[in-house]
Amino acid sequence: WLKLPGTGRCGWRVGRPHAAFQPQAAGPAALARTMPFAAAAVIGSGRGAGRFGGRRPYPARLPDEPQVRGGTVVTCIATCASVALVATGLSLLVHSLTNTRGALVADYDSRVEQWEHGERGAFAAVDMDIVAHWGLGRNVTLRMEPSDAQEEFHRDTEHGKGLLPYHALTYLASVEFGTYYPGDQPPRGNQWVPLPDRSVSPHVTFEFTVRSRGGNVSAFSTPALPLVWDEIVHARTPAPDDKCSRERHGVWRNRNCHVVKRLDHVCVQVELDVNGTWVPLRKASPSVTPRSGLSASSPEVVESYGCDPKNSWNPASYSVDPCWGRPVTDRCPQAPRERHTVEVRVRSAVDPYIRAEELTDDKFDFGMSPTSQRANGIVMFLVGLCMGALPCIRLYQFHKRLRESEDCRTLKEEREERGPGGCPAGVYGNSAM
Repeated sequence: WLKLPGTGRCGWRVGRPHAAFQPQAAGPAALARTMPFAAAAVIGSGRGAGRFGGRRPYPARLPDEPQVRGGTVVTCIATCASVALVATGLSLLVHSLTNTRGALVADYDSRVEQWEHGERGAFAAVDMDIVAHWGLGRNVTLRMEPSDAQEEFHRDTEHGKGLLPYHALTYLASVEFGTYYPGDQPPRGNQWVPLPDRSVSPHVTFEFTVRSRGGNVSAFSTPALPLVWDEIVHARTPAPDDKCSRERHGVWRNRNCHVVKRLDHVCVQVELDVNGTWVPLRKASPSVTPRSGLSASSPEVVESYGCDPKNSWNPASYSVDPCWGRPVTDRCPQAPRERHTVEVRVRSAVDPYIRAEELTDDKFDFGMSPTSQRANGIVMFLVGLCMGALPCIRLYQFHKRLRESEDCRTLKEEREERGPGGCPAGVYGNSAM
């Protein structure tokens, strides 16, 4: 059991003990007396030797301090990616059990059939005029022209699969107002004079007149809508003056960031009531922040007969003028500064476009079909399992090295760590013996 000479426990190369400690043929008593010395010689000669006889640093154990290796970062990334892919794959597989897209597409197709089989014809049999009032007695009357420009749903995941086509119909008019920019030679930088704020800015009111071919005439109007105004917004620090111009498209003046908001377009949806007249269809405003550029306390927000649910069905939509406070360049040419054009549109409440907005939360994406969900879910699940093999292998290697380190501990090290309480180790220093 002494293995002299040869290889000892943990792959240590065992040296041959000194001749003085080799057992002689002097009987059992002499053999018993020399055994402890032989064992000590075996242990001493095997210290620091590698598995194949090469020297290795002493002691042969894992360091107490964790070491950062490039493989650790890769393992962490693989673990996170594996968990995310497996979770996403399982989620897609579960959602494939319910055909959500099928229900949405069926609802939309029913609206298309209703539109094509009567509602569009009734909406086409009208003549519509608009009168814009603004300033001190200024007004303009325009005829709203029908438009059949098709609106496609390019953002649908299934590229419109299962969606019935329809013939679009809206009424359009473009109202032009005078420029709100300064003279021919606009000032630079902080020399721009701010426009009036929203409360005292110029307002416009749109009056609509709808005449049916049956003789019915209906009229309705919007409240006074601000045309263009100056608003102070927050600019991030540091260097708020630079971020005001670069991020908020405004002008830094008197330690404030001034931006200009202007009326871009107005959209109204109408329905045919029981009396055969066209009236605005008011809807319950969703509890979302309007995108019209107005605050929630603005009186204009209560109007809910617009065409965009994300805008709280507000008929007016506003945007920031990115060229205010900037010189004439290719990105900010002179032509748009010479006039302020507002597009006015009227839609039927039965328009399939509005129904698509409601069903898809204004995203125009009806979701994936169950077949696509199952295919994508299986692929993600399998890829996640394959990526999870790397952290499993690394974990196995770590425990293997830890076990080998514990097996290669010497008797002296074990006694130092265990203290005076004793060490149940064998003569080779193996605590597992």
